[in-house]
Amino acid sequence: MRRGTGVLLLVAAAMALATLATRVPEALAGVEGFRVSGFQLEGERFLTRDEVVELLGDPGSHSLWDELDPLARRIEAHPLVREARVRRKLPSTLLVQVVEREPVALIPGPALVPLDREGRELPLDAARHRLDLPLVQPVREPWAEGISLTRREVAVLAREAAMLRELDPGLAASASEFALSAGGDILLRMGEPRITLLYRSPASTATLRRGLRVLGDFADRRPDERPLVIDLRFDDQVVVRHRNPSGR
Repeated sequence: MRRGTGVLLLVAAAMALATLATRVPEALAGVEGFRVSGFQLEGERFLTRDEVVELLGDPGSHSLWDELDPLARRIEAHPLVREARVRRKLPSTLLVQVVEREPVALIPGPALVPLDREGRELPLDAARHRLDLPLVQPVREPWAEGISLTRREVAVLAREAAMLRELDPGLAASASEFALSAGGDILLRMGEPRITLLYRSPASTATLRRGLRVLGDFADRRPDERPLVIDLRFDDQVVVRHRNPSGR
């Protein structure tokens, strides 16, 4: 056999095997023995199996040999899901792994609505899930009563809430409110009696750490006084406004 002919035969054989490989899963998908008997959910905190069934349909309508990426995309269409992956788990289960959107703040309305770090509203009942999260609020000025936040402002405040959770979860747990000043600065209110960190958005980690250091130092040096506002808007100084024990 000539060498050229042998090469052609090898190429033809490889193409035939490739075609067969693409058709085997398609053929197996119709075999009753490969029907999916159930879904297994991993990584969830709020997403339920019933919601997965609603998105994918009854498990029995799927085969283990179905394409999995389209199924993952259907899961990612749910507003609670950031990322999804679907895997086969023999003998008859599809494993659905999800990364959920984490609630970081609440926006007031007829009911409190949870927000993720991008300011997306999440379909969660804050009371039912006992979400103890800070509120995001509009401009706090007497003349601005009734003004609501724009979508961009909601995203800004939600991002600040998420950053604080990453920087200092303990402090984030004491945060009660993120608001905007009339000039667009961030007002982070926390603790009782209330202390306000005032800073420009977006805050750097260094800026927030500087505020925390000043807060700790103030508490150590003046245990009988409480700071009202820690102003971090300046590069070269931190301004602390405080009230002494007499209330002045």
